[in-house]
Amino acid sequence: MDHFSNGHGAIFVYGTLKHDQRNFLVIADDVLSHEEAFIEGTMYDLGPYPGVVLNGENIVKGELMIVKNMPDVIRRLDALEGYRPDDPKYCHYNRRTVDVAIDGGRKRVKAYTYEIIDRYGLAEERKPVVVEWFPNEYWTRS
Repeated sequence: MDHFSNGHGAIFVYGTLKHDQRNFLVIADDVLSHEEAFIEGTMYDLGPYPGVVLNGENIVKGELMIVKNMPDVIRRLDALEGYRPDDPKYCHYNRRTVDVAIDGGRKRVKAYTYEIIDRYGLAEERKPVVVEWFPNEYWTRS
C-alpha cells in the first residue's frame, strides 16, 4: 500500500501517537491496523516526547498505522504536531514521506511521518537515544 489511496493511508509513528500512548486517541477511531515498523533516522529525547531527524544514521523503531479518512487524519495530526505548510517559520515538525520497513525488513512501504525541526539546536545538545515507550509514558534510555 502506498501512503495514500482511496481515502486510506499509512503513517509511521514513534512516540506519543503509538497505539498504547496518550495521543493515540487523536487517530484511534480511524486506525484500521498497526504493526511494528522501522525507519532510518535518529531519535532524540526532547523531554515529554521524542523527536526524529531523518538523517539515515540510525534506525528508529515505531509503528506503521494504516488509517481510513486520511485527509481528516492528516489535518488532525498536522494540528497536533504543529505543522503549518503555509507558515513554515512557526512549524515544530515537518510532515515527510519515508520508506518504512515492516515484516522484519522484508517489505517496504511509503508512509507519512513527522520530523522535528531543530531550529533551537536541541539535537546538538542531546545524545541520540534508543527509545521504547511504555504505557506509563516513561522512557528507557540507552
